[in-house]
Amino acid sequence: MKKILIPTDFSEASNNALEVAIQIAKKPDQDLSLVLMHVVDLDRFFTTNQSGEYVDAKQDPTYKAHLIESAGQKLEALIEKYGLTNAIGKIETGDVIELLNKTVSEEEIDLMVIGAHSSSIYKEMLFSSTTDGVIRTVTCPVLTIRKNQTFKADNLVFATNLDEEHDNVITQIKEMQRLFGSNLHLVYINTPADFYNNHRINSMKDNFVDKYQLENYTFSIYNDFTVETGIAHFCEDVQADLLALAATHLGNLLDYTISTHTSDVVIDESSRPVITFAR
Repeated sequence: MKKILIPTDFSEASNNALEVAIQIAKKPDQDLSLVLMHVVDLDRFFTTNQSGEYVDAKQDPTYKAHLIESAGQKLEALIEKYGLTNAIGKIETGDVIELLNKTVSEEEIDLMVIGAHSSSIYKEMLFSSTTDGVIRTVTCPVLTIRKNQTFKADNLVFATNLDEEHDNVITQIKEMQRLFGSNLHLVYINTPADFYNNHRINSMKDNFVDKYQLENYTFSIYNDFTVETGIAHFCEDVQADLLALAATHLGNLLDYTISTHTSDVVIDESSRPVITFAR
């Protein structure tokens, strides 16, 4: 891992994400750099020109330049506040999701850390975007932070249905284990609506573990009424520090969920950090 991207709107939520990124960058034997990025959403800014005419930032070059300059000053102040000698700042204008994808590719980002407002990850997110859009489109792991916290990942929970291709996901989870010294808790949520007996699940688990050569892990079959409550309850039981999920791209479902609503609930109701991996 070499580079961490932190999108910021200068809110408390994004500052929480930045503080976690700083903690990760200070891990021993790591030489990580941070990329702080702010996107000016020109569609959100309106004003009146000298003639009293109502214009938006896209139409008024002076207003646009003012917004970019102001954002740049805030970004510089943020870097100075935290004394980030290993950080660069980027100011962009345009579509947030598109620009995040572009930056991940061009800067060869290994991890994105984003902050979510406490009310709802999916209803109030950075830049008036959604965590859902970020998770489903970027190709690097996305770590979502809900509150100000000392970050640790001693106990990493990965909910899986054991029958999907997880080559990319498992590679990145192993990197997380290496970086944080995590104990991996694999969990299969067994529900009345999609019930398998223990013999079949354990057989699936053996094939899964053998295929991916997993180490330092535990495996649990957890019975609950729904997938989302099962994941939440299991995380509580093992005192998980971090919940990992595999995500597909926009238009598909999060791995091991019944519907988009289910994945919303899993992430939105979890106060612990959630890391998602593109499959």
